[in-house]
Amino acid sequence: MLFLYRLFVGILEIELCGIYPEKVLDLCANNKISIWNIRFVKGKISCFITVRDFKKLPKIFKKQGVRLHITKKQGLPFFVDRYKHRFGIVA
Repeated sequence: MLFLYRLFVGILEIELCGIYPEKVLDLCANNKISIWNIRFVKGKISCFITVRDFKKLPKIFKKQGVRLHITKKQGLPFFVDRYKHRFGIVA
């Protein structure tokens, strides 16, 4: 059930780079932003987040000195955006 919800809402894989990216994870937890599958890779933190929660992140990132990179986009919103001009594929 959770898989279908994430499929319809959209999922982003992001990387956090900076001095203290762990602090951003703490702030996300305090602001009830759900992040899962957190991995520490080569000095960067890689994790997954929904598109709805991603829109809340600029308030948190303003003063932290941490950079954000989107590495992967999955889900229905990105599929629709990619094929919105090709109606024959949908039919």
